[in-house]
Amino acid sequence: MLRNEVKIRKANQNDGDFVLEAVHEMIKICVGKKHIPFIPDDVAKSLWNGFIEDTQNSSIFIAEKDNKKVGVAVAQYHHTLHYLGPICNLQNHFVTSGNRYEGIGSALLEAIEKEAYDAGCVAVELLMPNPGTHLDKERNLFYEKKGYILEGYSRYKTLKPIYPIIE
Repeated sequence: MLRNEVKIRKANQNDGDFVLEAVHEMIKICVGKKHIPFIPDDVAKSLWNGFIEDTQNSSIFIAEKDNKKVGVAVAQYHHTLHYLGPICNLQNHFVTSGNRYEGIGSALLEAIEKEAYDAGCVAVELLMPNPGTHLDKERNLFYEKKGYILEGYSRYKTLKPIYPIIE
């Protein structure tokens, strides 16, 4: 498929359902589960509105092919001391299963990188699921080819419940 057949555009209010479905698919891949509880509608709408309205600190791009949404990239910008400047945190980067390996993920990543560069960011950072999860090899190869360096590990501590119990 030729890349020019894919349209990359900024997300708008009407893209919320697609983005939330994509995030759920990513979570399933990351935790290796077939089913996960959905985020309650009021919480999802509040989070979505926050992202869409905060254009200074966040960016969301949608990939469309044949007028159908097939991918999304969600990023936030913030200042860091360890990078000596502002960075772009790529929170979500997803292409629907039937549309992978067509350059869509690359086009979304390029859109995020360009916007981050134009915003003065010194780096793009992302977290990846644990090694051995579904699509781990493909994911690592993709980012490596794009110049991303695998370094260190992430630790986190939940301060409030994030998701209901995942079976």
